[in-house]
Amino acid sequence: VDQHDKRMGDGWRDEIDNLMTFAGLFSAVVTGFLMGSFQWLQDDPTSRTADTLAEILHI
Repeated sequence: VDQHDKRMGDGWRDEIDNLMTFAGLFSAVVTGFLMGSFQWLQDDPTSRTADTLAEILHI
């Protein structure tokens, strides 16, 4: 029974180690993608200024 419990515990530990490694790599990839694409998510300030001026002129 002790050997069975030890093997089962070792298996769970190895599985958790693999999951943590995968989670760390996934986090690194997502962080890299977000840092690169963060600029695409922001409005262009010159475009916003031009839109505001056009709206003021339209009034």
